[in-house]
Amino acid sequence: MKRKRWGYVLFIPIFLSLMACGCQNQKKPEKFTLSILTEQEFESQIKIARNFLAEQSPNMDIEIKTLSTNPSTREIEIQKLITQIMAGKGYDIYLLNNLRYDNAGPIDMMPLIKNPYKAVESGLFTPLDNYMKQDDYWDKSSYNSAFLEAGKYDYKQYILPLTFSGELLLSENDWIQKPEADNLVEWLKCAESSEDTDLKGVFMHHILMPKNWYQPAADYQKQEVRYDKEKWKEFFVSNTKFFSLNIDQSANWSQDTSWTSVRDGLKRIEFIPDITGNRVASIQAYGAVGMSCERKEEAYKFLMLFLNHETELLWQGISAQGLPTDPDKYQMFFERIIKVSEETLNMTLKAYQDINCAYFATDTESYLEEAVEKAVTEGKWEKTKDWDACEKVGSEIAENARKLYENQVKE
Repeated sequence: MKRKRWGYVLFIPIFLSLMACGCQNQKKPEKFTLSILTEQEFESQIKIARNFLAEQSPNMDIEIKTLSTNPSTREIEIQKLITQIMAGKGYDIYLLNNLRYDNAGPIDMMPLIKNPYKAVESGLFTPLDNYMKQDDYWDKSSYNSAFLEAGKYDYKQYILPLTFSGELLLSENDWIQKPEADNLVEWLKCAESSEDTDLKGVFMHHILMPKNWYQPAADYQKQEVRYDKEKWKEFFVSNTKFFSLNIDQSANWSQDTSWTSVRDGLKRIEFIPDITGNRVASIQAYGAVGMSCERKEEAYKFLMLFLNHETELLWQGISAQGLPTDPDKYQMFFERIIKVSEETLNMTLKAYQDINCAYFATDTESYLEEAVEKAVTEGKWEKTKDWDACEKVGSEIAENARKLYENQVKE
């Protein structure tokens, strides 16, 4: 018995010594930092995400670089950042805004990336497909695939759209007569021939939304321009005629096509189609992981906090401006902010699922907005009725836009 006891006594210190060695050999989780380049309007939401992850992953830190909102400062800042990024000193995460126009007109803040399609093509961002395959969010969510398509190149996902905007037909009345086809041209013909004042009002407003008339305008993967200048010009002339001939009597027509005006009592809530029949949405906020990022999986997981439901604190996503691309956050927006009934909510959800074309606005869309507004203002066709001059101006704008799209695809 004494031998056994001595054996136990000798074994205990040896065991404890081995345990101590094992603990010393265990490495603490390596600390790392993710750098984020973003807009000031997103900073508060990003900090919420950072604080949430600080509890989940204490070894991770987030550094946030925000772009200036002062136009002159921003332009200089962007030039320096582009030089830095081209030199291989990019950021781990990009959370940016592609918004070029607000509801009132042009805004001064130029986007950091003037053409997200070309940024993807250049190799600035990393493909996210491997991480998405392991993420059950994409199996469970009814996220509209049209948004994902806009962020793809060579069949790989590089950009995750987070918010969008779109023009809506909002009416408290059913269709008086249905358009013969579900496209912008036939909608206008219906507006001309019917007494549907809500539909008429759409075209009094839509004359100033030419960026949504024909999308997608280009296929960067195939190096093709899809924009049809003849169809665009024909619609410009038709819509301008309608606008000019009805401007005096349109004061009592509803011309509000904003999603902020969704309310109970509406019987029609539909995203307005383009010339080809696509239900169009313009992407505003978006996220991407930099190709130079050494912690790509962690960066992807951070991005997904603005889409998934890991924390209730981010139920609005990245921003209160624009509509969330995530269908659940989109639904919560109308439930909690607009506070609509279930019937109205169902119409907004159907409108979301009907979107089949999402795009990133580029310099060409900005040109179209400015050129059409200038033409309508200076043409004074409501007085001159000079439709030959109107057609000439429309042809010039369409031709210029076609050349701009061609240059964008080739550059």
